[in-house]
Amino acid sequence: LTVDDATAEAQTIITHRGAFRVKRLQFGISAAPGVFQNVIDKTVAGIQGVLPYFNDILIAASDEKELANRLETVLHRFPKAGLRLKSDKSFEVDATGIHPAKAKVQAIQDAPGLLPECTSKACRSTFDWP
Repeated sequence: LTVDDATAEAQTIITHRGAFRVKRLQFGISAAPGVFQNVIDKTVAGIQGVLPYFNDILIAASDEKELANRLETVLHRFPKAGLRLKSDKSFEVDATGIHPAKAKVQAIQDAPGLLPECTSKACRSTFDWP
């Protein structure tokens, strides 16, 4: 979220290389989550079946056509509000549960097994291999 000059000045930090003035709301600011949630709430307001929940947007519909229409509406509103979405972070939720994107699952399935040079306990624990 872009900030006005007064807010940018209040968020300015001093480093060994000089002052660094931000252009966007920093999430280390105590009010940032509430401000962000307010922007998200306003962005999706009035779209039936759309529920913002923290940094997630839940979209429900009775059929795929309705879901596609609601998703398209959401996808058009976010850029107009100056927000970007990452489609690679999305999940599908249906009657059987929450499912990651098929490409993510495939990437994990295609990952190589334990590498010969990674036989030490420290190396294996880095990748959570037994």
